[in-house]
Amino acid sequence: MATATIKEIMLQGSGNFIKQDGYYDTWKQGMKAYETGRTAWRSPDEPYVKRTHQDMKARETSYNPVTQKFNDVKVEQKVSKAEQENYIDALAKNKDRSLRYEQTFNVINFENKLKGLEDRPDYPKEKPWYFRQRAGTNADYNILSNIPLHEHHFAAPDKRPPPPEEKKQKVKKMTTTGLRDYNVVTGRYLELHEDKLKADQEIQRAEAAYKYWQTHNFDPLMCKLYDADKEIQFNEKRK
Repeated sequence: MATATIKEIMLQGSGNFIKQDGYYDTWKQGMKAYETGRTAWRSPDEPYVKRTHQDMKARETSYNPVTQKFNDVKVEQKVSKAEQENYIDALAKNKDRSLRYEQTFNVINFENKLKGLEDRPDYPKEKPWYFRQRAGTNADYNILSNIPLHEHHFAAPDKRPPPPEEKKQKVKKMTTTGLRDYNVVTGRYLELHEDKLKADQEIQRAEAAYKYWQTHNFDPLMCKLYDADKEIQFNEKRK
């Protein structure tokens, strides 16, 4: 059985190639072009130039470190121009950055740094003024003169902080439970000590008597009641 060629296999459509007329010729031409591109000689992009010792020495000495300039006038002019442009761009960027984060006026002579840019749409607009209580101090008075800020302040009278509103005094509610009307150190009442002391003694005497008569009714040794009146009433009932 004769071996089938690559062209016949491609035309039969074995699954590895697409069955299409003219595809074999296109594939063959592509492979030939690929092989030619890989093996054919390609000339270098730049023409070959022989470098001598004199050329290398001239390249090393093209810049004078003492005068800080190139020996070639054209190269020096080109580099100087580029450095000048970069210098101006750097100054402009630094100026824009400083105006973005710093004051827009000169802190020494108070001149406007943005003079002439008023017509630009990104020109900063003046913010409405309002008094910032905690911008400079937490106190609502001048700490040197002890005068309220609406009377003694560095700003103009119309920009000074408004006078404080009168606050209504709130009555603090206090509970009377647990409050002592006597001094715990000296043990004396704050008011009417003698009278209150006598009243306390009488109350203590009455409480002691009440507790005594609750537990003392009959004397087992004398075989009679402690209370004489009760003893008399008991004897009369016996008769």
